[in-house]
Amino acid sequence: MNILLIVPRYDFSNKPNYNYYFPMGLGYISAVLKKNNYNLDCLNLNYHNGTTEQILTKKLNSKKYDLICTGHMGIGYSIIEKIINITKKHSSKPKFILGGALITTESKLIFESLKPDFAVLGEGELTIIELLKAIEKIIL
Repeated sequence: MNILLIVPRYDFSNKPNYNYYFPMGLGYISAVLKKNNYNLDCLNLNYHNGTTEQILTKKLNSKKYDLICTGHMGIGYSIIEKIINITKKHSSKPKFILGGALITTESKLIFESLKPDFAVLGEGELTIIELLKAIEKIIL
């Protein structure tokens, strides 16, 4: 199972930006996935030049990903919506897992609005592994 973990952009520029606070939650998720030997690639949108659609489409074209994971706070609704929409319209049709404060604080509203395939609520370090094991049973 190939997993792509995306760090969303934290400004509205299409230029690289290194002046932001790295999302520790996504760092923890990356670490636990690597520790559990999942095939993980990471894409930090903040480090790339171009639109989110250009960057993400290029990455999705480079490898067949089964799952895309990301998360954000409430202020990140629009970038998460963009990432989900780009992912859903890509021909590879990866499944989408959304975590972070955005989905945790208003679970039903955000799930119905953004329509991720799966959500991880609260601290995701244990939940993500449980969820991936369940997904593996379905996919494999």
